[in-house]
Amino acid sequence: MKRILFVALLGIIAVSLVSCGDDDEARTYYTVTFDADGGTPVPADQKVEEGKTATVPSPAPTKTGFVFVAWTTDGTN
Repeated sequence: MKRILFVALLGIIAVSLVSCGDDDEARTYYTVTFDADGGTPVPADQKVEEGKTATVPSPAPTKTGFVFVAWTTDGTN
Protein backbone atom coordinates (compact mmCIF):
# COMPACT_ATOMS: atom_id res chain seq x y z
CA MET A 1 0.00 0.00 0.00
CA LYS A 2 2.85 2.38 0.85
CA ARG A 3 4.48 1.70 -2.51
CA ILE A 4 1.25 2.56 -4.40
CA LEU A 5 0.85 5.75 -2.39
CA PHE A 6 4.52 6.67 -3.03
CA VAL A 7 4.19 6.08 -6.79
CA ALA A 8 0.94 8.08 -6.93
CA LEU A 9 2.55 10.95 -5.02
CA LEU A 10 5.56 10.92 -7.36
CA GLY A 11 3.20 11.05 -10.35
CA ILE A 12 1.33 14.03 -8.93
CA ILE A 13 4.58 15.87 -8.21
CA ALA A 14 5.92 15.12 -11.70
CA VAL A 15 2.75 16.40 -13.39
CA SER A 16 2.79 19.52 -11.20
CA LEU A 17 6.39 20.33 -12.08
CA VAL A 18 5.91 19.75 -15.80
CA SER A 19 2.82 21.96 -15.93
CA CYS A 20 4.72 24.90 -14.41
CA GLY A 21 6.03 26.74 -17.44
CA ASP A 22 7.56 30.09 -18.18
CA ASP A 23 4.57 32.40 -18.75
CA ASP A 24 6.61 34.82 -20.90
CA GLU A 25 7.09 32.19 -23.60
CA ALA A 26 3.32 32.00 -24.18
CA ARG A 27 2.98 35.75 -24.72
CA THR A 28 2.93 37.25 -28.21
CA TYR A 29 4.46 40.65 -28.86
CA TYR A 30 4.22 42.91 -31.90
CA THR A 31 6.51 45.71 -33.02
CA VAL A 32 4.60 48.89 -33.83
CA THR A 33 6.43 51.29 -36.14
CA PHE A 34 5.49 54.87 -36.97
CA ASP A 35 5.90 56.55 -40.37
CA ALA A 36 6.32 60.31 -39.97
CA ASP A 37 6.22 60.69 -43.80
CA GLY A 38 9.35 62.81 -43.85
CA GLY A 39 8.52 64.72 -40.68
CA THR A 40 10.65 64.87 -37.56
CA PRO A 41 11.06 63.48 -35.02
CA VAL A 42 10.34 59.91 -36.11
CA PRO A 43 8.94 58.13 -33.04
CA ALA A 44 10.73 55.04 -31.74
CA ASP A 45 9.27 51.59 -32.40
CA GLN A 46 7.15 50.11 -29.61
CA LYS A 47 7.01 46.48 -28.49
CA VAL A 48 3.36 45.80 -27.61
CA GLU A 49 1.94 42.66 -26.05
CA GLU A 50 -0.97 41.04 -27.90
CA GLY A 51 -4.26 42.47 -26.65
CA LYS A 52 -2.63 45.66 -25.35
CA THR A 53 -2.60 49.10 -26.98
CA ALA A 54 0.38 51.07 -28.24
CA THR A 55 0.84 54.52 -26.75
CA VAL A 56 0.48 57.63 -28.89
CA PRO A 57 3.95 59.06 -29.54
CA SER A 58 4.78 62.48 -28.23
CA PRO A 59 5.72 64.98 -29.48
CA ALA A 60 3.85 64.83 -32.78
CA PRO A 61 6.15 65.11 -35.81
CA THR A 62 6.44 68.34 -37.74
CA LYS A 63 7.04 68.86 -41.46
CA THR A 64 7.44 72.19 -43.25
CA GLY A 65 4.27 73.14 -45.13
CA PHE A 66 2.09 70.53 -43.40
CA VAL A 67 -0.13 70.37 -40.32
CA PHE A 68 -0.12 67.13 -38.35
CA VAL A 69 -3.71 66.07 -37.63
CA ALA A 70 -3.57 62.54 -36.20
CA TRP A 71 -2.05 59.08 -36.50
CA THR A 72 -3.98 56.51 -38.54
CA THR A 73 -4.55 53.05 -37.13
CA ASP A 74 -5.10 51.21 -40.41
CA GLY A 75 -2.47 52.81 -42.66
CA THR A 76 -4.91 54.84 -44.78
CA ASN A 77 -5.30 58.60 -45.12
